[in-house]
Amino acid sequence: MIMCGSLSAWSMILNNCESCAFPCIEDYPDHPLGWQILGAALHDSGQLEKALDIKQKTNVRFPKDANAFNNLAHTLLAMGRYRAALVSARKALRLDAALLAAKQHEAQALAGLAANTPADFP
Repeated sequence: MIMCGSLSAWSMILNNCESCAFPCIEDYPDHPLGWQILGAALHDSGQLEKALDIKQKTNVRFPKDANAFNNLAHTLLAMGRYRAALVSARKALRLDAALLAAKQHEAQALAGLAANTPADFP
């Protein structure tokens, strides 16, 4: 984890990540890295709806990328959408059964569902 002296420094880093993602996407639209960087930067800057949109598009574009499904599960969990997060984490695990983060997201989604969190039922 990068430790910064202030939130504004962290914000600058996230903005740089976001702005760096666009040339990567433009130059290499068929490679998932730029898309994943953009989704992560949006998520980490609190723009969850935008992150969700990018991550869903990434999954459509790269349906065999376990990391893309895992990243989507991460954002869905942050939004309290446990059923959808569980589906996404399990898709990631079907593609890569050893993906530890997806196993963690699956467990978090199951815990959220067990707690009957109202955010899961819009």
